[in-house]
Amino acid sequence: YSHAHAAGLWQFIPSTGKLYKLRVDYWVDDRRDPARSTDAAIAFLGELHQMFGDWRLAWAAYNTGPGRLGRAREAQGTNDYWQLDLYTEAERYVPRVIAVKAVMSDLQRYGFHLRVEDGWAPREVGFVKVEIPPGVEVSVDDAVKGAGLSLRNFRLLNPELGEDALPDGREVTLEVPKGKERDLRDWLLARVREQRAVARHTRRSKRDRPSERSTRAVSKRSVAKRSVSKRTESKRSVSKRTESKRSATKRSRAATRKARYYRVRNGDSLWDIAQKENVSVAELRRWNRMGRRSVITPGQKLVVRPAP
Repeated sequence: YSHAHAAGLWQFIPSTGKLYKLRVDYWVDDRRDPARSTDAAIAFLGELHQMFGDWRLAWAAYNTGPGRLGRAREAQGTNDYWQLDLYTEAERYVPRVIAVKAVMSDLQRYGFHLRVEDGWAPREVGFVKVEIPPGVEVSVDDAVKGAGLSLRNFRLLNPELGEDALPDGREVTLEVPKGKERDLRDWLLARVREQRAVARHTRRSKRDRPSERSTRAVSKRSVAKRSVSKRTESKRSVSKRTESKRSATKRSRAATRKARYYRVRNGDSLWDIAQKENVSVAELRRWNRMGRRSVITPGQKLVVRPAP
């Protein structure tokens, strides 16, 4: 994130991203999706070019905002980007864009050689589209297991996904290595069917409970007896319950001291720690009350195994 909460390859802030149909919420942040964010950036830059009539001004507006650039242009009375007095970041931005274009247009001239052995081979990927029904939770760990990938590689292919679960109530598209898409789709659909069956069984059980109770004839007399019994409960039994609660509290405090902790070191990530401790990233975040965007710092103490 930048100080303006911009994110992703094209550094969209949330409001601008949503204007260009990028989904930005707890479940998905399309600003981190290279393909979707690039389409949005092309559309945004096209509009800025129509507005200012010059690609240099369009790129400057992309960085600083069209309103701010328009005010600077009007106040200084010039449409020449090179004559405009802008703040430092915007003044550096356009020359860097021009430099990147020059280098990418003639890589070898500038000493860049994209060799297959260096990892520059085209990446073959497959896409899986699956609809997660409302109320059915499929975790990211489930998807990783179904794809047969490491969590790290799955995240590299699907950077837009949130930390914990896939979004329910809509279709979600996942990117996986070519050849794994069918296995993942079948695995996810089986998982969805399983959870839907559990949900149906739970609803059926809730509907059946009242009818079961209604078949039991409970006399007014027995109700009255139970009521009297509760009111005349002895102080001795109350004292026993109080003592029992105190003992339970002491046991709970003792158990808390048995939780395992990990001291964060330089270069550690949540994923690294999760792998070392054989737990999931989602569990680490839950045990340490960390949100999606929380970061860890060297010296920080993390719960890696909660108390029993």
